[in-house]
Order: sequence, then C-alpha cells, then structure tokens
Amino acid sequence: MALSYQSKLNDSQCTTIPSRRTYESNKKGFPTNISMNPKISCIIPFHWMQNWQYFLTRCLESIEKQTFKDYEVILTKAGSMPVNTNRAIKCAEGEIIKILFIDDYFAYENALKDIVNNFKGGWLVTGCEHDDGERLFNS
Repeated sequence: MALSYQSKLNDSQCTTIPSRRTYESNKKGFPTNISMNPKISCIIPFHWMQNWQYFLTRCLESIEKQTFKDYEVILTKAGSMPVNTNRAIKCAEGEIIKILFIDDYFAYENALKDIVNNFKGGWLVTGCEHDDGERLFNS
C-alpha cells in the first residue's frame, strides 16, 4: 500500500489512513472475520518543525512496514500539541491507541505485533528508541 503524504490538514481535521487489514476468507473467498474497528489506532499529532517532511515520511513508512496490519493511522493538526493530541484520540477507533510524534518511528517491523501481544487492557506504556543518525539510545 502506498501511503499518500500529500494530504492537507486544516486546523480541526482528522485524516485517517486505513491499513491493509488481513482477514481470513471462506472457501469462496469471502471475508469471514473482518472487524469494523481496527485493533490499533496510531495517532500522529502534526506540528511544524524543521525537516518535518523527512520525519513524517519516516514515521509513516515505519508504520507501513509493520507485519501487524490491523491498524489505522490518524494525522491531526489542531493547534497546540495538547489540543492536537486530544483531537487525534477522539478520532481514534482502535482498542489500543499508540501515540507517535512526527519524529518518532518504529525501529523494527514487529513493533505493533509486540504491543498487541503485551496489551492486557488498561494502560500499556511503551518506550521509544531515538537515534541521532549514528546510534540508537533508549528513553
């Protein structure tokens, strides 16, 4: 699936990008277990920063490369970061909400799968690995 990074966001809009969800099919090829809501909502509250195009593209491409495909991506641009994040959460339809800022990305392709496997309800806090272009370090 090729994600379009050219969407224009107005100040109160949520833009949702659905994934290619996997599903089982019966012998005639009809889907048998499609859920209407995604398992995970990856929300990205947009804010301007230097080189934002690079960071947003890297973030979205890391989501697209995930082996777990039952997700949606929600991009918002709604003023201050707290207002923006809350707007994205209100738009989310997933059971699990993963907040990524535009300079965050998944470092490996099973990150969403690991989140789903470790989620037991309530809150699940996940860490981030950051890089400075040469090395990774945890926070």
